[in-house]
Amino acid sequence: MKSISKLKILLIAVISTVMAITFSACSPGKRHDFLTFFFDGVPETNASSNQKTQTALSEGDMVVNHILSKPEFFTHKPYEEEKCSSCHESEFSNRLIKPMPELCYSCHADFKNEFTVLHGPVSSGNCLECHNQHMAKYEKLLERTGQAICLKCHNQEQVLKSNKHSNIGDRNCTECHSPHGGDNSGMLKQGTCTECHESFKDKYKYLHGPAGAQSCTACHGSHSNGTNFILARQGQQLCLYCHNKDQIFEDPAHKKIEQTNCTECHNPHGESNKYFLKPEKIGKINFNDSTFKMMTYKPNMSKYIQNRNTRK
Repeated sequence: MKSISKLKILLIAVISTVMAITFSACSPGKRHDFLTFFFDGVPETNASSNQKTQTALSEGDMVVNHILSKPEFFTHKPYEEEKCSSCHESEFSNRLIKPMPELCYSCHADFKNEFTVLHGPVSSGNCLECHNQHMAKYEKLLERTGQAICLKCHNQEQVLKSNKHSNIGDRNCTECHSPHGGDNSGMLKQGTCTECHESFKDKYKYLHGPAGAQSCTACHGSHSNGTNFILARQGQQLCLYCHNKDQIFEDPAHKKIEQTNCTECHNPHGESNKYFLKPEKIGKINFNDSTFKMMTYKPNMSKYIQNRNTRK
């Protein structure tokens, strides 16, 4: 009796070991083959299901609009191709060949080189906070879809407090925000502002640089900052953030402006003249040769880039 019991224990141990090795392996195909060997009614894998659909179409059994249905699951390419060693030390090991996120950046873009502001999970290298490393129900291997993936971390009540979010309905957050990073604290995509606000592209012959590039956040903050026109800075400081103060005050036309706001004479978005002078101001300024020369100065872009990268 004791020998039979020992044999049962040994058999269970062997089966458990084989199952553990199989389920830790990278290949969904091998896992499916193992399960079907021991059990009936095992669901087909995504790959085999797609293959049968493809075969049916080629044989003309049933064609619906000649379009394959969406896969039930989306798979990471190395996982689908059973190239486990692309990420793991071996086919039967869960140990990674590189730490995260360096492993992901071996194939995917390193967003630290693309954006000045990074989304929290990207900044901390936690790609798996949003993506699954092997397979997922949603495109781009997302763990969730729509607003649900953002509200997993972000508080819904706080999000909806913003007047810009009060009527978003079921729109995806990524329609306006970049999920990985951006050049502004809200990680707003270029052109997002003009969905609600006026676009000056067709209004003026000459456009101020940020307006032309639709980089509204170069001058404006978020809707919650509470300042007039939600400006990031007030008075001359807004313009001097990019434009060189010494060049401006050397211009004879600017000699006596003191603390006058630049926008009293200049339209901040654009105008019909290349100095963005408001129509009512044009006749009051004398353009002699020296003034004309001085007013063709360019903003100090190196200063702008440096400030943009260090501002909080």
